Amino acid sequence: VIRRFYLGRESDHTVFEAELVGLLLALDIIESTPRLTRATILLDSQAAIMAVKNGNTGGGGRYLVEEFYRRLKSLATKRRSLRLELRWIPGHKGAEGNERADEEAKAASQKKSLPVWNSSSILQSKLPVSKTAAVAKFAKDTRAAW
Repeated sequence: VIRRFYLGRESDHTVFEAELVGLLLALDIIESTPRLTRATILLDSQAAIMAVKNGNTGGGGRYLVEEFYRRLKSLATKRRSLRLELRWIPGHKGAEGNERADEEAKAASQKKSLPVWNSSSILQSKLPVSKTAAVAKFAKDTRAAW
């Protein structure tokens, strides 16, 4: 099962936001698999894991963390037997399917999204431009002009 979402230009979003979107896509796959009772989401972003663990992003992407919690709560209500684990791994080393995940991320960066299963997901439409990414782009452009 594959999910893919085009975030927009690199200057519109951060890598951190992309990691959070990856978590939402993983939840979408889990939601669309009704008989699943155990799932582990492997992630190489400690920042994204801490954000969903603590509910604090320390910057951009808060709405994505809130969406993660909303979807997780809905999933837990519908599927009480489901056990979900979020696990950090260093750079996906040794993770089955890592090369495929990299291929899908590259395809998504080329504006090749695939539909998500959950029709109420915020991933049904374009995400707002990240303030953090916009500030970083402005700073980079300003340094280049000097």
